[in-house]
Amino acid sequence: MKQRILTFFLAAVLAVGAASVLSACGPTDGLNYLSIKEGGETVAYEVQYLHSAKEDASITEVEIAAEVNGKPVVRICSEGFRDAKYLTKIVIPDSVTEIGKGAFLNCTALVMVNIPQGVEDINESTFYNCPSLKTISIPATVKTIGYDAFWGCTSLTAISFPASLTWIGAGAFEGCSALTSVKFANTGWTYKDEDKETQYVPADAAEFLREGKYSCSCSQE
Repeated sequence: MKQRILTFFLAAVLAVGAASVLSACGPTDGLNYLSIKEGGETVAYEVQYLHSAKEDASITEVEIAAEVNGKPVVRICSEGFRDAKYLTKIVIPDSVTEIGKGAFLNCTALVMVNIPQGVEDINESTFYNCPSLKTISIPATVKTIGYDAFWGCTSLTAISFPASLTWIGAGAFEGCSALTSVKFANTGWTYKDEDKETQYVPADAAEFLREGKYSCSCSQE
């Protein structure tokens, strides 16, 4: 009798433990949440995609949780989704304010992804070689777009930059061969040529960005 009770107790403990793990892992398979600590206490989480999931062709869409264990998910790790070749859609919650370098590098099937309001920097190589990415909305909070951020996004046809944007790194849109429509909310976009002289970004900004030779900055006029 005692053995039966003990067995039942252990089964209940294991069931509760499994439920906790599922809760911590968020709503979608393949996501791994890592704690961000201050003074030994977990204050938030960052997320990455498990290497094993990257080889699972049955997982094509993921939705990142806004919080885990009552704490917000605020960051996508650098190269967190790198080489996730089967993902076509990634949903990012508004709690995320930082996307690490190369976060979606070589996500070759990725068609849809959102950048939440609150993100200020689209870091270096964030969407490097995402040839299936067709559209992207740059939120009004973004200030910089890093080097090679959208390099080789050959399906991207149009981009609109918000008034908050002040700098675009060289190569950010290099090789985006389908990019034909570029809209700047600000005026006064300039760059430095080989002679280090300040030049205005030409009216055909799409061609300028596709070539990717220079970084450019913005000043209000």
